[in-house]
Amino acid sequence: MVNIDYIVKEELLRSFPVLVVSFLIIGLLNREGYIPLRMSGVFILSLFITAIHFSFMVWYRKKGTN
Repeated sequence: MVNIDYIVKEELLRSFPVLVVSFLIIGLLNREGYIPLRMSGVFILSLFITAIHFSFMVWYRKKGTN
C-alpha cells in the first residue's frame, strides 16, 4: 500500500477548488473573447494552473516543516 504524505494529501484536496475556480475564470475569459481556446484548451489550461499551484504549495509547506 502506498503511504501518501499528509501535506500532499491535504494540498491535493485543496487543489480541487482551485481547479474549479480557474476553469470558471478561464472559461469566462474565453467566452468574452480575451483568449481564443476550445473547451479542451480551457480545461487543460486550468489543469496546468492547478498543477503549478499544487506544486508550489507542497514545496512551501515542506520548506516550512524543515
